[in-house]
Amino acid sequence: MQPDDPFDMKYKAHKKINKRIDCTNLYVTSHNLVLVFEKKIQLLAFTGILVREWILEDSIKFVKVVSGPPKSESLLVGLQNGLVTRVFIGNAFPVPIVRQTTGIESVDMSADKTNIAIIDEHKSMFVYDIKSQRLLFQETQVQSAAWNLEMDDMLAFTTNDTLYIKTREMPASQQKLPGLVVGFKGSKIFCLSDTAMNTIDVPQSSTFYRFLEKKDYAMAYKLACIGVTIQDWKALGVEALLAKNFIIARKAFCHIRELAFIDLCETAD
Repeated sequence: MQPDDPFDMKYKAHKKINKRIDCTNLYVTSHNLVLVFEKKIQLLAFTGILVREWILEDSIKFVKVVSGPPKSESLLVGLQNGLVTRVFIGNAFPVPIVRQTTGIESVDMSADKTNIAIIDEHKSMFVYDIKSQRLLFQETQVQSAAWNLEMDDMLAFTTNDTLYIKTREMPASQQKLPGLVVGFKGSKIFCLSDTAMNTIDVPQSSTFYRFLEKKDYAMAYKLACIGVTIQDWKALGVEALLAKNFIIARKAFCHIRELAFIDLCETAD
């Protein structure tokens, strides 16, 4: 018996793992491929073996991979009938989050997984508290939205030519910005304009002073940590010191190395 030709064996193996799959979208997690069809999602191992399959109740309009530990990632899925569900790749049963009456175009979840922003097919945005299902606020003519990865309560969203940043119940700040916001981390906005990805630094001072005026020093400190001026830091330290919030005052003065004020905090505490 003639031994198999090593080249021929390699060619056969190569042919075996290459096959055409007609799916609408494909995503990659740490250990798997995610294939999206009209009403179905399949989870494949990198070897091509089918690991798990989910059949959804209506056409899939949007899918986003939510990061997590290896083999424990999840998917945010928006359907044509208005259902937003979360599919954990290690679980056979999708978890419903919110149900609306209009088709879903885009979904994003806050970093602490407590709030969700949904843009429907009519460009209306709805922001919900996931646990209570309470509608927190809504906007119209919204093109895109993204939660800040470092600030759970901060949401960036865009209309045709304007970027809005809303933090908690405060009025949204705004600036001219064409394109779609696809990411938000700290004070940096990642914006897709045509085929170009731009990174934009967004000042936080206006929102910072609103919380400072409310004497919400903890939130003002969180905002300061993602991008304000030295004078803003000093204003936080002085205001917190006058309010006898020595912990926040000390942190603010340490950040700008105001040694005299640090000593004053230590003496007063």
